[in-house]
Amino acid sequence: MKRLFFIFTILLFFTTCKEHEEIIPNVSFYVSIDLTDPQYSSQNTFLFYKDLAGNHAGINGIVVYRLTSDTYYAFDLMCPNEKKYHCRVEIKDDVTCKCPCCDTEFLISVPYGDVIEGPSPWPLKGYKTQVTGGGTILNIWN
Repeated sequence: MKRLFFIFTILLFFTTCKEHEEIIPNVSFYVSIDLTDPQYSSQNTFLFYKDLAGNHAGINGIVVYRLTSDTYYAFDLMCPNEKKYHCRVEIKDDVTCKCPCCDTEFLISVPYGDVIEGPSPWPLKGYKTQVTGGGTILNIWN
């Protein structure tokens, strides 16, 4: 009887465990943005692909949204629905981005890159941010 219970438990374990699917793969990166640069200081929303040292930001580049002087949200530009390099989300207005391939719209003025409208069941992939250097440097990493 114990053997039967053990076999049943093992079978149940293997039939209910599913492999976790990464929607947008994790890549390790760390970039710093000089917030005194006018291309970043004059806008609430901007795109970033590489830092001055040539380090890539995210998989497909990132979109950055400034909520306050020390709170920024950063998201990968790869659409989680399309998962293609040529389907890079684009800034629609100050608080939203849109995928040109599937027309999903994402809200970037919130911490999770929520879907507003469209077929994507997933939000944008978010990255960690921190302001340092007395408010002059934005660090973004995964």
